Amino acid sequence: MLIRHVIQASQNPVLLDEAQAQAVSARIELDLRLGAAFTRMQTLALQNMIPQQGEERRKLISYGSCQFPTLGFVVDRYLRVRNFVPEDFWYIKVGHTKDKIDVKFNWRRGHLFDRMAVIIIFERCLLSKTAKVTKMTKKPTKKWKPLPLTTVELQKMGSRFLRMTSQQVMQVAENLYTKGWISYPRTETDQFDKGMDLKALVGRQTQDGRWGPFAQDLMNGGFNQPRMGRNNDKAHPPIHPVNYVAPTQLNDEERRVYEFVVRRFLACCSEDAVGEATDIEIEYGGELFHAHGLTVIARNYLDVYVYDKWESSSQLPQYSVGETFEPTEANMLDGKTTAPGFLTEPELISLMDANGIGTDATMAEHIAKIQEREYAIARPKAGGGAVGGNAAGRGRGRGRGGAARGGRGGRGGAAANQPGGGSTSGVQEFIPTTLGVALIEGYDNVGIETSLSKPFLRKEVGSAEHCENAALLLTLSLDGSSDESHMRRPHHPARCGTTKSRAISRRVQSDSAADQCPEICMSILLKIPLCSRVANVRSTQAITKYVINANHG
Repeated sequence: MLIRHVIQASQNPVLLDEAQAQAVSARIELDLRLGAAFTRMQTLALQNMIPQQGEERRKLISYGSCQFPTLGFVVDRYLRVRNFVPEDFWYIKVGHTKDKIDVKFNWRRGHLFDRMAVIIIFERCLLSKTAKVTKMTKKPTKKWKPLPLTTVELQKMGSRFLRMTSQQVMQVAENLYTKGWISYPRTETDQFDKGMDLKALVGRQTQDGRWGPFAQDLMNGGFNQPRMGRNNDKAHPPIHPVNYVAPTQLNDEERRVYEFVVRRFLACCSEDAVGEATDIEIEYGGELFHAHGLTVIARNYLDVYVYDKWESSSQLPQYSVGETFEPTEANMLDGKTTAPGFLTEPELISLMDANGIGTDATMAEHIAKIQEREYAIARPKAGGGAVGGNAAGRGRGRGRGGAARGGRGGRGGAAANQPGGGSTSGVQEFIPTTLGVALIEGYDNVGIETSLSKPFLRKEVGSAEHCENAALLLTLSLDGSSDESHMRRPHHPARCGTTKSRAISRRVQSDSAADQCPEICMSILLKIPLCSRVANVRSTQAITKYVINANHG
């Protein structure tokens, strides 16, 4: 397939897009100059303040336009955890036993933070004595099969389910690619070309003892075309197995990654899981309560894709609309909101992807870099956390029926729910070091309109308008000009990658400009004249303050 593409490209040459090439060149130049300038400033200002011994003495304190927003995500979540203040909440839960089945009805309001209001509502419920069924629905539902595999998804799933870091996953995937077992592992495409013979690829997996029977079922008529995602980089197909390899030919890490790629591919070629959802809603004391049940009818792709979980809940009895009954139990419960968890690697990758920090090929490197520089450390995720804000509840000494159970809900930005509910024992979470927190808080306190620790500045550089502005700033700074009126010129996107970037390329080649690099880059980010040294002093003082005085637990 790759050979065919190479031949096709060589026989149909097209003109190089000069604007795009120059835009990339300008971005590379900006990244290099800014990184060198701020790394030099940080290292010279802070190196002697950090206690180090032996070979660690005079260690580099680097800055990177993607490295710092990555660290910023970690520090932001850490500060939210550290500054979190729990709040008490109260809620009502109703139970009813019918046909020997216990049904738990949850309050539509979820919970309230006003105890007296909940007491009044609860007493009104008790006085009403009977509940009335207002809705009873049964409808088919599906759990969609996964999209074809991209690099970002491989890194997230590998970190979540394979007990490997994103960098390890990519290294193993590249080894499998060079050995000819899987396709190129660096791709943003989540849709297969219609011309690809996917059934032939499925057929090569029928000989395996673990997923071979499932692959054979696909060959016998169960094959379905994979879902079409929204991304197509026009360069590489989604990650998929290209040949079968016996597990004895691979080491442990290669086996895990190869198995994931194969199972994901076979799941893509299968059918969605099918189930039936039952929803019951009742009115009790003027308040609405609901219960939800699920019955899985056909597992389909779930039989091979063990990383997703979709299980049947306890079956709900049959109710009819308008039916009334006296609840078996009604309790008022309380609980506390819980702090969010520290940032996990899958969450960090998702944030970087959503904010345009790094590419699918470099995200793992940025994450590894902040650990290498000792700005953050990784540790296994602590078990027993309350994902989604779950909190223990206590039953009041009033109400009907059985003992009270735990409360649910809460505020405070709890960690994102993990899809499928699969095992996450190998997930890592990141904790910033004192130096990492000091750098981020130091830059945040400089007073820059767009903080260096946030992803917005990096994101803006990628747009045509901000690329042009950045190019003008760099050119003006190198010229020593302080006239900011040039920044108000009409926007011409086509010139972003040509005229302005050529100006940068000409100017940055000047040896004299390199000597002024720290002041130049600081003036670029602050949009102030080159002659002002105030920003450099303020940034150094702010970071120094937090390095010396930080006490982050």
